[in-house]
Amino acid sequence: MKNKMKKAGYIKTWRMLFLAATCLIPLAHTAYAEPERPHGNQMERIADALQLTDEQHQQLKQIHRSERNERMSLHDAMQDNHEALEKLNPSARSYEEKLVKLAREEARLVKRKVIQEGKMRARVYAILTPEQREKAAEMKKHHPRKHRWGGEREFHPR
Repeated sequence: MKNKMKKAGYIKTWRMLFLAATCLIPLAHTAYAEPERPHGNQMERIADALQLTDEQHQQLKQIHRSERNERMSLHDAMQDNHEALEKLNPSARSYEEKLVKLAREEARLVKRKVIQEGKMRARVYAILTPEQREKAAEMKKHHPRKHRWGGEREFHPR
């Protein structure tokens, strides 16, 4: 009888530990997640390197603020599309049809993103002097951006 009670106590303890661990794992993931990039600091470094005037600096901040909602909505839509692609079942009858539909949506979103980034870059370059544009082009040559997976990508101030 004592062994059965002892065993029941162990099982109860293990269940509680399992439930606690299950609840804490998502929190642990967020605690160890990569910190967000300090875009503000990057913008400050670029502003300093280009020797922006106070007025240009304010205009640059305004451009970034005004474009933020569009960038975020595009990011969210692309993320949703990627999740939908991940959830597709390759053995389903409608797999190819859904795949094509999601691929078209991805293409539409990428097109919007490229256009949006290009327009924003044009707005930023419009506030720069010819000397600052030259300096930005030089910075672009010497500081290529990298893809998350390590490949090189063109540098451009965001």
